[in-house]
Amino acid sequence: MSTLSHDKTEQSSKTAGSSRNGETNLSTMIGNLAGQLSKLARQEVSLAKAEIKQVTKKSAKDGAGVVAGAVMLHAGLLTSVATICLVLAFVMPLWAALLTVSAVLLIGGAATVKAALNKLQEDTSMQHLPDSLKTNREFLKEQAA
Repeated sequence: MSTLSHDKTEQSSKTAGSSRNGETNLSTMIGNLAGQLSKLARQEVSLAKAEIKQVTKKSAKDGAGVVAGAVMLHAGLLTSVATICLVLAFVMPLWAALLTVSAVLLIGGAATVKAALNKLQEDTSMQHLPDSLKTNREFLKEQAA
């Protein structure tokens, strides 16, 4: 009887030990998985930072090219305006040609800026947000009630 009782005690301690061992293995596996996921997230963030840095450098170089091109276009535009003034000076006094070209450019520029500002104001007005907020507020009131 003592052997039978000793075997049962030994078997139950083995079962408890393997159950604890299984829990330990499971908790170790979960801990390892969490650590690996954390490491993967850090690596992804590091990769994203490197890609953003690379794209930023390339964009800065490309932006400098755009600015250089815009400066040349501006110089060409100014030269064209001067040419128009000189051509008009053949049919009217030089001061009148300069005044006419200036007036046309100022009126055209003002109209362009006004149209762009109106469009910008229309584009930046929040049309959907107030409706969405109102719908969300009503939904939350219904849920709370």
